[in-house]
Amino acid sequence: MILGLKNPFFLSPLANITIPPFRRLCAEIGADVTVSEMTFARGLILNQLKSLNRIQKSKHEKKFGIQLLTNNVKELIDSINIIEEQKLADFIELNLGCPKRKITNANLGAALLIPKNSRLLLNLLETGGSTTTIPFSIKMRLGFSEKTYLNILKHAEKNNIAFATLHARLAIDSYKIPINVANWNEAVQKITIPIIANGDIPNKEIGLKILENSKISGIAIGRAARGNPKVFNKNFPLSLAAQYKILIQYMKDSNFFSPLYVKIQSNDFLKKFRYSSYLRNKITSMQNLEDIVSTTREALEAYG
Repeated sequence: MILGLKNPFFLSPLANITIPPFRRLCAEIGADVTVSEMTFARGLILNQLKSLNRIQKSKHEKKFGIQLLTNNVKELIDSINIIEEQKLADFIELNLGCPKRKITNANLGAALLIPKNSRLLLNLLETGGSTTTIPFSIKMRLGFSEKTYLNILKHAEKNNIAFATLHARLAIDSYKIPINVANWNEAVQKITIPIIANGDIPNKEIGLKILENSKISGIAIGRAARGNPKVFNKNFPLSLAAQYKILIQYMKDSNFFSPLYVKIQSNDFLKKFRYSSYLRNKITSMQNLEDIVSTTREALEAYG
């Protein structure tokens, strides 16, 4: 059981994608657990508006986690205290998986998986596992440029880490390199803490098959949910156009109704349709929000 749930489906964090309005829509459609975009612990401590906006929680998100990005023990302690004192989340997740160069060059995210950072990582795991009163988890890759995940998971096991989400790629791997299911299986065979499978899982149906055929404790879906929240419930009755309309209303009710975020969501909702590249390029060049929305809605309604 994870967060009191058996075999939960997570909406995995994606920078600039899993904004609060999108998380709310996915939760309403069927995501059991939602997680904030990666949020700099320092930004939370400094009360920065951008960080505070990212961790806004809807009442529809019944199990919600805040993903923290830090490599500093004091920052981790201070941000944990803020989250717990203000009851901002049901669990905390430490980011050990972001492969973006600007993040890893700052010795954050997946860079913490590099063996030379093992002492720092162990300190962070010890701190997180001993400081929180709510579950403390990790989101990680198999390693940075070599597989180190079993050693890291063993340390997590010893330090009260509630569960681990394992993206079955190295940080240096491109998304063209397929994930290796054997790594998930090895993790669950050798580690006692629950493992959440992540990477190349296209929908809930495939996720259920993974759960049926392994000892995996849950499924995290990220990229496949972009512009397609029905990955969490194929029987959800509303069309894609109707889902988009709801999402835009949620965005209007939030701090995320801006050209950047509306363009991202609009392009995502259109991406699976053939011949949509011209329209997506057109939307990218638009500046008027209502024009972006109306153009996207008309296209979605035409595509059916």
